[in-house]
Amino acid sequence: KSAGYDLAGRTMNIAVPGGEISRVLARHQAVLTGNQLRMTAPAISVLMSDGAMDRLVAMPLRPEGEEEPVTDSVDLARPLAVSDKFELTADSLDVRAPAQVLDKMYAVGKARGESSAGDSLNVPSLPEVARKDWIEGDTLVVTFVKVEPKQPGDSAHYDLDQLVAQGDARSLYRILPSDSTARPGIDPPAVHYVLGTQITIVLDS
Repeated sequence: KSAGYDLAGRTMNIAVPGGEISRVLARHQAVLTGNQLRMTAPAISVLMSDGAMDRLVAMPLRPEGEEEPVTDSVDLARPLAVSDKFELTADSLDVRAPAQVLDKMYAVGKARGESSAGDSLNVPSLPEVARKDWIEGDTLVVTFVKVEPKQPGDSAHYDLDQLVAQGDARSLYRILPSDSTARPGIDPPAVHYVLGTQITIVLDS
């Protein structure tokens, strides 16, 4: 447990060179819970600098030394990061948070991000593939921006600022149709489907 997040797992390894914690490794059903992010993975490694989280890596478990190969499906599960109305999964997740300030997240290996922010546009006739906004690629790079509190007593939070899919990139998102009389949740939305070697999505709030 640290300021701003909790880390749990069936086993925990802590590296303390020179009396200062440099790394905490949670293995087997690892869970990291923060103010705006919940991450699950077979293993989560938190790298520390000056007592604060600097980086974390979530990954499936790999055999160590002469141990038998990992065969438990739970230990081979893909890492998953969930924040408000957004989910990200890949073969591995690498979060950069210098001085515990969330900056970028790298999702590597069949990466996929899904947003439910536009779900109010769904109608029964919409096919399953278009019932979420999503982006895929060999790699996804997610950039965050810190939003300062607007009211006294509120705390700062982080918004998604940019999504970049690289390598076999695809994206789909829904918007209101151009017809000004369209009714959200009753009339079908416009669906945009994009293919490319790189797709960049810039977000506003």
